Amino acid sequence: MRATVTEKFLNKFRRKAYREAFVENEVRTGLAYQVRVLREQRNLSQDQLAKLMGTTQSAVSRLEDSDYGRVSLSTLFQVAKALDVGLMAGFCGFAEMVYRTRDVSPKALEVTSFSEEQFRISTGDSNIMAGFPTSSIRNAITIEPGGRATVFPSVTTSSHFVLETIGA
Repeated sequence: MRATVTEKFLNKFRRKAYREAFVENEVRTGLAYQVRVLREQRNLSQDQLAKLMGTTQSAVSRLEDSDYGRVSLSTLFQVAKALDVGLMAGFCGFAEMVYRTRDVSPKALEVTSFSEEQFRISTGDSNIMAGFPTSSIRNAITIEPGGRATVFPSVTTSSHFVLETIGA
């Protein structure tokens, strides 16, 4: 009997060395590619991003090179500050990692800056969480007319808090 694609995939993941290589490869290539996508999304050259980060163009070039492999959290914080985006770093199960890394299209890797999010909220775009699968939403936001926002820290709990004003 022939093995299905899923069975072949699972067989690879049963090997610890494969899992370790998968994690390293996905993190390196994913970060490098996303830095490039975010830079291009904002129509910035490597030199322009470098200036925003307070570094050199060659440093940005290394960030965008998945073979470099020596990116520090400090450098990622610089990127996040320069592009006005959040940065999440954390551990997860392999199934979640496979799910989160399956789509590496530029559209999937784009991130809006805080000012773009704030504009969407201030214009009444209550669908700011559109495109996120329910299982991956850690904070759900609902926007009411007038700009009142309710933030739910977890979609599985009833605890929440309300932001009375957003913007200005």
